[in-house]
Amino acid sequence: MSIEDVFIAIGFIVFCLAIIYYFGQCMSFQTSIIEGLENAEKPDAVTPKTPAGGVGANAAQYAENIKAITVKIQDELLIDKYKTDYEKVILATDDLIDNLMLKTLLSMKPDSPGQTLQSLSVMKNSKDALNDVMKFVDKGGSSATSSLGF
Repeated sequence: MSIEDVFIAIGFIVFCLAIIYYFGQCMSFQTSIIEGLENAEKPDAVTPKTPAGGVGANAAQYAENIKAITVKIQDELLIDKYKTDYEKVILATDDLIDNLMLKTLLSMKPDSPGQTLQSLSVMKNSKDALNDVMKFVDKGGSSATSSLGF
């Protein structure tokens, strides 16, 4: 093999590596672009639909932004349409918490019950939250009368 053949072989190998590198870069570029999300907003960006905080003069706009977010979520949930499904999920979750509470209680270490009692307290708060969610779903998703007493 002559020196010219060695240089041709080295050149061919370098050329093949360059082609492989180029196609590798093209493939990684394609994975970073997801169709339809090129112009996605950043999660921390303040937009008209994201409350920017309301002190004083901004309070009215802040309330409107919160209402707009609430309406958007209500449109996504379609509570009237899926009410029975949501109630089934809530009841199933309530049963799960009941079983977890019993299992937690039965696995309590008598010499150190503090952690177990804290876990039971958290689960009880979860059950109370589920009851509030059930009341909300039963009302059809409208919160005209708030639990805040307004």
